[in-house]
Amino acid sequence: MSASNKLWRFRKALHSKPCDILRLLLQALAFVFAFFARQEYWATAEFWSALTLVSISVAIALLILALIFRERYVIEYTLDPETGTLYDAKAGFANVSLRVDTLNDIFGWVLRIQRELGPGGPERLLYEAGHDVGRDFAGKLREHLKGKGGSPQDVRDPCKFLKRVLEYDSSSGMGKFSLDNCSTQPTIDLRINVLNAFTGHTLGACEFLRGYLVGLCEEIFNKAAVTAVEVCCVGKRTATDGICRFHLTDKSGSSG
Repeated sequence: MSASNKLWRFRKALHSKPCDILRLLLQALAFVFAFFARQEYWATAEFWSALTLVSISVAIALLILALIFRERYVIEYTLDPETGTLYDAKAGFANVSLRVDTLNDIFGWVLRIQRELGPGGPERLLYEAGHDVGRDFAGKLREHLKGKGGSPQDVRDPCKFLKRVLEYDSSSGMGKFSLDNCSTQPTIDLRINVLNAFTGHTLGACEFLRGYLVGLCEEIFNKAAVTAVEVCCVGKRTATDGICRFHLTDKSGSSG
């Protein structure tokens, strides 16, 4: 990440709402301190009582701020104006903003080569591409969270980590992801829903999303062969509420 992008992020942080509130609290503390100093109350019990009260109030306010503005695994886009690179400001990942229509044009082009590859060829291609993307992203996000001192429980507990990944993806424009079921004993059994999936209504394009979820879960749960069935599909007109529903299972055991 360039120095200009780091400076951009620092300036943005200084003007964030938590920093604004913190500045007000410190100004209030300085005002009270100056007031007592002018009145020559330095050695009085009232001065130390007031200072203690203000200090406790500031500590409580900071605790409340930490709870309200605690970090979530969502994307905060920052554009580096010098390099033209769009970053996820938290993770430092480079992103590209594409219209949903553009992605679906790409999916449609891939699906049109069915005449050359034969039945099932394009869908398999999309599935394998999504699978590789899912495994790669889950691995890199795990390393990022470990490197920045994130909650170990969120990384080590596969169900919690999957929820964090889906929360992240829900802020990326891919759709609204939700985890309806996550059980790991005796084998994994997952149910993932995607509202307004970015794959749209293009028939067969959801194979990319199906492969993506399989790749995610193989990496997160350390499984060699996760299978996914799309129970309801918007593209196939089997979903009437705009939600693609996936059921993921595994019977292969651990890959490691």
